[in-house]
Amino acid sequence: MKLSDFERDALKEICNMGASHAANSLSHMVNKKIMISIPEIMLTEPEKVYLDGIGVYLIAKGELSFALLLTFSRENALNLVDILMGREIGTIKELDEMDISAIQEVGNILGSHFVNTFSDFLGFKIYVSPPNIIVNSDFNEILKIFESKDIKLLLMNTSFIESNNKVNGNLIVLSNVKTLNQIFDAISEKI
Repeated sequence: MKLSDFERDALKEICNMGASHAANSLSHMVNKKIMISIPEIMLTEPEKVYLDGIGVYLIAKGELSFALLLTFSRENALNLVDILMGREIGTIKELDEMDISAIQEVGNILGSHFVNTFSDFLGFKIYVSPPNIIVNSDFNEILKIFESKDIKLLLMNTSFIESNNKVNGNLIVLSNVKTLNQIFDAISEKI
């Protein structure tokens, strides 16, 4: 399975709409302008991706089933929390319970807006689970959710920008090929 240029461009457009809505919500929450950009999307295999750090995942169910994962390296997670808490980047060296809760809320906001945008734009009824935190995970916990071994990842480089500060992460959709084909078919019908 490979993304066509059309599919990649359409996904980027839909994902950036969701990111824009999430950025507005996040900006209101922290009372400062935050932008979220998704400049690149690629389709890959789970075993080709190694993520180390902290992540937030949500499970989407309904007419489509997939997992949505937002991940940050340890350094980017620390920097994001500093931005959210109004501190100078580099202030914190370890994440405490409140910091982890802040990252969890970012994942919840971005994930919910992402799923809502997909749902509204493509016409699927989808709901999401509450967010869960994972630390230094190799995806095995999340992959167990899917009965199929035919899992693909839509890997989206994601940037959180506030003033002169930029934090990079990854937004990842974990799904089976059947669900991805449903998404691509719906995109083709809508656009």
